[in-house]
Amino acid sequence: MRIELRKSFCFIIFIVGLISLTPDVTYAYLDAATGSIIFQAVVAVIAGASFFIRLYWKKLKVFFGSSKKVEEKKEIEIQSSTTEEKYESK
Repeated sequence: MRIELRKSFCFIIFIVGLISLTPDVTYAYLDAATGSIIFQAVVAVIAGASFFIRLYWKKLKVFFGSSKKVEEKKEIEIQSSTTEEKYESK
């Protein structure tokens, strides 16, 4: 545990050192297509996430425990329907 923490700390110090060595002023050009690419990437992430959620919706419900409530509701409906059938048959 301490070795991993020490490695992480050394890595952070290394990154901070590299960042401090970069020049203060950078001359860069961003053309109009750069904004389009960024927008396209954001839309792709949203579409991919929605597809993933839709594909694995039942598994996600089970993972977060929501399916227990659904099963309990189904069980209550089954019990109420059998009770109604008993009263109708008499």
